[in-house]
Amino acid sequence: MLKDQMPDGLMALMKSQLKFGEGFNPSGGVAVAMLDPVPFGIDMEANIKERMSGKKGDLQLPFVIFVPSKDVDSVFAGAKDLKKETVGKFTKITVDVGPIYAIASNGYVLISPVEKALTAVMEATKKASGELTKDQAAMIARGDIAVQINMKLAGPMIFKMMDLIEKQATEAS
Repeated sequence: MLKDQMPDGLMALMKSQLKFGEGFNPSGGVAVAMLDPVPFGIDMEANIKERMSGKKGDLQLPFVIFVPSKDVDSVFAGAKDLKKETVGKFTKITVDVGPIYAIASNGYVLISPVEKALTAVMEATKKASGELTKDQAAMIARGDIAVQINMKLAGPMIFKMMDLIEKQATEAS
């Protein structure tokens, strides 16, 4: 969780890009969950190759931001001119960075640019926090910034990326 001690620049960037308003509680902690991209039809290796070749595409990674708040409208009260519409059980909001989807759940507003990622998190029966020991959870609660990476999922992507970078460097020299 990112606590209210989060660097001011990062907090200001989040507030400005996502148009956070009075309903945003920076003391409540912010979390980001990156989901496995494969079930969402995202080929990370192909995307990495594209980016390394200089191409820019519209890659929407399946991540979800957990923002402490009780309701979607108060989180986005910082911008009165946002376009909002109901899409299924979510609120679709158009912000400067593009459309995002949001829903309130258990004292947080969950936000994602990928509707299916939000659905996956809402329907998940197993939570990442359930994989932490009591001591790990306490350490994360005390810290300003914490990162938990499931290396069974992330490891193969990281190794592919390192191989691609090594190959490109070898070809360039």
